[in-house]
Amino acid sequence: MEMDEYDGKMLTAEEIKQAKLRAIRSYFEEHERSTIVSFGRAGSRVIKSMLPIESDKTQLKMVVQDTSTVVALTPKAKKNLKKILKRSSYAEVDLEEQPSSSHSPVGTSLVVETMQSRVNKFSVSYDQFLSSPKLAANEVLSQVGKSSVYILVSGFGGTFGQTMHTEFALMLNKRRMPHMNIVILPAKTEKERRSRALRGLTELMKVDMNVKVYDNQDYIDSRRMFDPLYSSQIINRINEKIGLDIIHYNLRLTDSMGILKGEL
Repeated sequence: MEMDEYDGKMLTAEEIKQAKLRAIRSYFEEHERSTIVSFGRAGSRVIKSMLPIESDKTQLKMVVQDTSTVVALTPKAKKNLKKILKRSSYAEVDLEEQPSSSHSPVGTSLVVETMQSRVNKFSVSYDQFLSSPKLAANEVLSQVGKSSVYILVSGFGGTFGQTMHTEFALMLNKRRMPHMNIVILPAKTEKERRSRALRGLTELMKVDMNVKVYDNQDYIDSRRMFDPLYSSQIINRINEKIGLDIIHYNLRLTDSMGILKGEL
């Protein structure tokens, strides 16, 4: 009979199998919820499109950059940071962004209140991010808490969201935590951002193949890209599609985990 050593004792293959099953069961008991984490403002817009979300087993987390410390920067550093943060397209609207009062639909305040009660927001300071994105991502993971599965969503092409998403995914991958990546690419009209996004996507997929890509170019008519009304409408539709897909992915992943747990 096959024997092996476990905690200083010689165990049979069957005893080893049972020990592993107990460890897996313990994992599932401690990690009951699924967690959807967005990075940057593009990701936050997708989270916003998903609300209200029905499942009380799903945690929604939003990681954004805190720019309140910008006042401590030199004028040149402030100028450079503003260039990074200034986005005229998909990536700019944050969770608290509300339409002007003259255009607010009935119930807007209630919706925003509900959103803020269901979404935990984590702010990463500019200095912290600049010092070590890896340590910042590790701190976010410690605050997010335990989960059976993670879904990460962000728009690539910027500096903060793309970097934090990648560092977070690498940590989950290294720790063998079940997860999937949702990456949104800018349209071809945003040449610099798209180039940066494609480079980032290539780097991510070298070490983590569990990636679902949404390319804005597939949904946008470039001839109408600079029409503000069209841009706003199409961006909302893209967000809604991604949000619905994430809900579907989340259900499939959590169902799979539940089935696995039941079969142990």
